[in-house]
Order: sequence, then C-alpha cells, then structure tokens
Amino acid sequence: MDDMVLRKLQLTELEILDEAVRICQKNKVPYFLEGGTLLGAVRHKGFIPWDDDIDIGMLRKDYERFIKLCKTELNEKYYLQAIHTNKWCHNRAMVKLRKNNTAAISEKAFFHAKDHKGIAIEIFPFDFIIKNRFILNIQLFLLNKFDNFISVKRKNIGGNQSVYMAIKRCILFFVPFRFIHFLQRRVMIPPFKTKYVVPWNLVYGFDKQVCPLAMFSSAIQVEFEGRLLSAPVQWDSYLRQVYGDYMQIPPPEERRTHNLDFIDFGDGTIVSKPE
Repeated sequence: MDDMVLRKLQLTELEILDEAVRICQKNKVPYFLEGGTLLGAVRHKGFIPWDDDIDIGMLRKDYERFIKLCKTELNEKYYLQAIHTNKWCHNRAMVKLRKNNTAAISEKAFFHAKDHKGIAIEIFPFDFIIKNRFILNIQLFLLNKFDNFISVKRKNIGGNQSVYMAIKRCILFFVPFRFIHFLQRRVMIPPFKTKYVVPWNLVYGFDKQVCPLAMFSSAIQVEFEGRLLSAPVQWDSYLRQVYGDYMQIPPPEERRTHNLDFIDFGDGTIVSKPE
C-alpha cells in the first residue's frame, strides 16, 4: 500500500473514530485508546506511520452501554458490526464500527456474503478475569471451540467434506447462533469483579495482555492527530507491558499491517492489489 492510499485510509478511520468518540462524550461513556493506537499517540502524536487501523477499548459495562447507544445515536453513515446485532458476525472479541458504502478486504480474512465489509475501527471489551494460567487456558479452549462452531455454521471450513464434518454441520444446523453467542459470553464474562482485565483478542498473549484493573481506573488526555483523546491513566505501564521499550522504532520486517487486497473509499476511489 503506497503512502497516499495509507493516509487516505487512516483519515477515513479517523472519521469513524470521531463518530465513536462523539457518542462516548455525549453520553459519558468511558473509553481509551489501546494497542498500536495508544502507542502511536504517545510516540508519534497520531498514527504509527505504517499503521492501518485504529483500536479503542472499554471496560465491559461501558462497552455494552456503547453498543446499546449505537442503536439510536449512531449516524446513518456508519454501521456497528457485532454479534449482538448480526448473527453472521463471528468475532466475539470486539465490535467493528464500519463506514457504509466502503470496503476494506484482505484475502486472508474470511468474509461471509452477508458480512458488512466497510472500512472500520475496532472496539474491544476488557473483561474481568482470574489471573491463573490454567483457568485462562480452559477459557481460551472453550472460546476456540465456540469459534469453530460458528465457522462451521457459516461454512467457513474450506474444502473439508469429511463424514465427520457433515455430521457436525447437521447437528449445528439446529443450534441457534444466539445460543453459541450466549455460551461465549458466559465464558468471557465472570459473575464477579476481579483485580485484572483482558481483551480476548489476545494478539500478544496472556502475559502481555492480562492487565491490572488499576491501569484503566481513570483516563487522561493524549494527543492523536490533532485531537485530545482518552488514554489509560497508567498508559506508560500498559505500553511497557505490551511492547517493552515502546519508544524504540521497530525494523521494517517487524512492522505489522493488515495487507489489504481491496479498498473502496466510497468516493470513486478504488484500490486493489495487482493479480
């Protein structure tokens, strides 16, 4: 992706972020920049130069409230893609706020025909957890099983025509998506508060992403692309835990992007990789 296309993508995502922040500020819903977006704010006062996405986080209760507010508050230019609102949505670890009449597609990511494919930002819930590796591994095992069930129902198991898979599909045909989503939530959300939280995407693993709740107990303002946005009060501790020496610029081979194959900006600008 060349620099001009990347910047246009970043600005579109920034527009979507502005809508999410508008809803949060209007309704006093706490949120915070997280992951590479927070790192970009601290190190670059905006996007990491090669970054092509935006991540924000919320504690679970705030996340659930934000989703409800989007039903009435969200501008019609945008769409909230979530298992709460779309049974075909497979990702229980986040919601995506997408811009209508756009598209951003990677061949490595499976899209169902009924999925919304618009340019998006990602919003992650941080759930209370028990900081015990055995329990965490059981939770992750169960979540992966439920993810597999959803993939089978969505027919996202490429080329597998075994008798076992055929039987599995027949059984799961009678299991509603809502029931699988219910089981996912029961595993992710404990009935009590603890001193630790985690976002269940786990890109960096338990050791880096299981964080003390105190890190997110309040927020401070940081600069991001000319805006003042919320960040965890203990942003330095969070970034050190996730990234180590986070002010060190990584070499080119370690710079992560989503390697999008097709982008439609909705204004007549369409970008695709050559065959």
